[in-house]
Amino acid sequence: MDGIEIILLLLLIAHAFLAIYTIIRIGNTTLFTKKQKRINTWFTVLVPFIWSALVFYILKKESDYNKAKNRPAFSNDFYESGIAMIDPGTHHHPQ
Repeated sequence: MDGIEIILLLLLIAHAFLAIYTIIRIGNTTLFTKKQKRINTWFTVLVPFIWSALVFYILKKESDYNKAKNRPAFSNDFYESGIAMIDPGTHHHPQ
């Protein structure tokens, strides 16, 4: 085997493991519909590395939103999504 063949083989193996991990993450998320999951799975396999990075970014944003959504909100703050809107100039809850 030449050096280039070894590099290509290593890239193929890395893509296979990354694609499997990404497909598992796609399957476990509630962010996508079944059709979107199917499309993202195909893109993950057919577009090496790039699509996996995009899916990771999308799923990271979802997990960041879920963390913020689960934070307790003060009862007298105005909010619609469950995320408290506190004046950024204040570092504590106004009494």
